[in-house]
Amino acid sequence: MKINKKSLFLILLILIPVLISIPTIAMINDGLEENTFDLTIDTSALPTNIVINEILFDDTLSGDAGEFIELYNPTQASIDISNWNITDEESTGNEAIYRFPGNCSIPSRGFIIIFKDINPGNIIQPDDVANDSLVQLFECIIGPSDNDDTRVTNLTRVGGMGFEINLANAGDELFLINDAGSVVDSVSYGDPPDTSAIHELYLDDSGGEWDGFSFERVWTETDGSWDVNGTGWAVKHTPTPGKLNGTVPEYTDEDPFGGGIPDTVLINEVYFDTIYETGTPSQTNQFIEIFNPTDRNFNVTGWSIETKDGQWEFIKSKWADELGDSDILLIWPDNDQTEIDDFGNWPWDPADDIGSWWEFWNNVDDMETWYADDDFNHSNHGEYKNHELHNITNVNSDLNLSSTGDFVVLRDEDGNVIDAVAWGTGFSMPGDVSAYAYVGLDHGIGTNESLERIWQKHLPVCDFLSGPGVYHLPTPGKKVGTVPDEIEEGTEDSFDVDAGTFNKGSESLGIEVSGSLDNGTRIDVAKYTDNPKDHEPSGLINNSEEVAFWHIQANNTVDPMTICIYIPDSMDINLSTLQLYEWDFEEEDWKELSTTSTPTVNNKTKVCATTELNNSISDQKWIGVFATSTIPLGEIPGFEWIYVFTVISLISLAYIWLSKRKISK
Repeated sequence: MKINKKSLFLILLILIPVLISIPTIAMINDGLEENTFDLTIDTSALPTNIVINEILFDDTLSGDAGEFIELYNPTQASIDISNWNITDEESTGNEAIYRFPGNCSIPSRGFIIIFKDINPGNIIQPDDVANDSLVQLFECIIGPSDNDDTRVTNLTRVGGMGFEINLANAGDELFLINDAGSVVDSVSYGDPPDTSAIHELYLDDSGGEWDGFSFERVWTETDGSWDVNGTGWAVKHTPTPGKLNGTVPEYTDEDPFGGGIPDTVLINEVYFDTIYETGTPSQTNQFIEIFNPTDRNFNVTGWSIETKDGQWEFIKSKWADELGDSDILLIWPDNDQTEIDDFGNWPWDPADDIGSWWEFWNNVDDMETWYADDDFNHSNHGEYKNHELHNITNVNSDLNLSSTGDFVVLRDEDGNVIDAVAWGTGFSMPGDVSAYAYVGLDHGIGTNESLERIWQKHLPVCDFLSGPGVYHLPTPGKKVGTVPDEIEEGTEDSFDVDAGTFNKGSESLGIEVSGSLDNGTRIDVAKYTDNPKDHEPSGLINNSEEVAFWHIQANNTVDPMTICIYIPDSMDINLSTLQLYEWDFEEEDWKELSTTSTPTVNNKTKVCATTELNNSISDQKWIGVFATSTIPLGEIPGFEWIYVFTVISLISLAYIWLSKRKISK
């Protein structure tokens, strides 16, 4: 078909507004994103290996039991220090030489603290760092001792005549030596200090001036030098084992917020020991913790957990259907955890166990592995009411992880490997698992300890941390470390509610929840900035605004339940159009609630609706607030041109169609 000049002109008339509209729309979208900039920091002066970071040589305890040496890894990668030595004498002599065990490493920005022994009077105790596995404790014990703390790994004496590392008050030196025999770092102190070390610090303790004080490095973004005054004398510090004095080093090539955060569900913690097996039938307290670190929801129905003894599939349930942003899902062999151990307590706080099965904290649920002859059967069987994983490989096998060696593989509904972790020996990984976290035989995880990811705002964002110096108590339902901003939850609170009527929350919190109950209940609320469901309610007009989102969870039925949310009047919305919606889990859509609005004296609007939280259907409820924007589409920059060109395009199309029709006749 030959195109004449008139037709070509009209086609261009159609394309021009389209081409102009694209950058206009892009400009609008860009306006919704945060401004970004590049920051370059000169890190050339920062150490590139493990350093001796702090020394307390004159403590206040009897026999100097509280003396400690602190090592620090300022780099952006974990460093293996297996079979490294530490000594207060450079060459073999009378001073003791101690060696680190195999499979020992210091993670990025991690610490190792070495004591003579773990004494009750020490500044830091194993329990203080049990849930901060960036800090590892070691002690120098020779043979049986009342002071030998089984929670802490002993360094092995491999040379010298002394029994311990004794740091002299008058002056001494300390050497960190790698497995090849090279000095990695060393420091001497005294008046004057010995000249054999890399770093020499002047100090005088002849009058006991340093009793209870340490000397340490001070860190900036570009340096980590020992703290000395203008004349080169060491500066006294209050001891801070396991903490950095100054600014944590950052590196320009690190991008944890762009590439370090996982984009799928993860195995976050595994507790593979057995605290107790008691009762008839017996119960086992092992668990696997699944965590969703992303900003979207996952339906894990049909997914599975595989170990060397079997494979269990998530069947349809209120938990499997919705593993939302920052949700945690705990998997137990038996979730009827009603018995305690032989000492009358749990290794973690069960204060939130109010029902016959466990509900922990906001965004935390639990499920159990189940098989046909399982003695622990949950009463609510049937679609959308149970909380079980069914064994699909061995009908008479329950979850039973081996502490000497096993693996956990998380698969999606198509059998694809999502995540995997393994430990110890005596197993063969499935053939299709090519990459997984492996912590080895000497993982250092003893009785009543778990294997868990450590979350931090720098790389590595969420590695499993293990090793001889790690002491980590189980933390079911909780993340350890500092979670990156992208997956941090917003405003949150919890209410313990007694029987009868209740009204909890406040205007300052932004939400109130009221209702009636038959017995005690725990209610958790959390506010979200973004729409957790990724779409708006059906039937909303084009210029509707997403105002606020709240997640409400309870471990009991609350019927009726009135929810009131406070909205600032300063928002660019038509307050009279404020409308509450709740998420319908079965219909997978927002459901409109009958809403009332009342202005407050603090320039806010209180918008309320009454619903119910039926625990037999779902223990959680998503509430969304929507309203009409007060900014007309025509006032958005560029939109007026879109209107003009759209009209021109329609007229042009009509003209072409009429012209072609006339020619065909």
